[in-house]
Amino acid sequence: MSVAYPQNSAVAPPMNGIPPRGSTPSPRRHWSSDEYYRLYELGFFEGQRVQLINGEIIEMASPTPPRATALMMTARVLRQIFEDGYIVRQRMPLSLANNSEPEPDVAVVAGNDDDYLIAHPHTAALVVEISDTTLRPDQNAKVALYAAAGIAEYWIVNLNARQLEVRRQPTARAENEAEHFYSQILIFQENESVAPLAAPQSLIEVVALLPQRN
Repeated sequence: MSVAYPQNSAVAPPMNGIPPRGSTPSPRRHWSSDEYYRLYELGFFEGQRVQLINGEIIEMASPTPPRATALMMTARVLRQIFEDGYIVRQRMPLSLANNSEPEPDVAVVAGNDDDYLIAHPHTAALVVEISDTTLRPDQNAKVALYAAAGIAEYWIVNLNARQLEVRRQPTARAENEAEHFYSQILIFQENESVAPLAAPQSLIEVVALLPQRN
């Protein structure tokens, strides 16, 4: 993961916390969600995919072919499970805090499309990341981020190990309440099945989330 920089020339002094179009946001500056979207409106990230994580603007890696395939498979399976009362969003923002706008690979959120005309969802019933080259941040920074936001269930489709990592029970550390983690971690192999907390009667085969081996 790396800080995303727009194509630019000289850097001019910022006005009201937002640098002028064509300059580079400082990699040491922490940005708020409002500032982040203002940068978007000013055209800073044209042609780039970025997300805001804990105040840092992070460039999103293009998915590998297996990851893209698994993303589509996972979204399709979840849409079959979550129908009335939920929508399944792919690589769309969640507004989790005033300095975090992650774009998980898949998020199951309550409501319908019209509910998010004004603002992105502030939570989700289930968040899923599809991981191969992104496994390390998905198992570390994303865990802390989603747990701090109170996301009840976080899945990692681990393409490297061909397994599903299920994290539940977001918890603050007793010695430092600013740090969060999931106190329950379950590992499901590709021949096993799991039911989401928000759809406990619906078993999903892990293999249905994984591309076939070459």
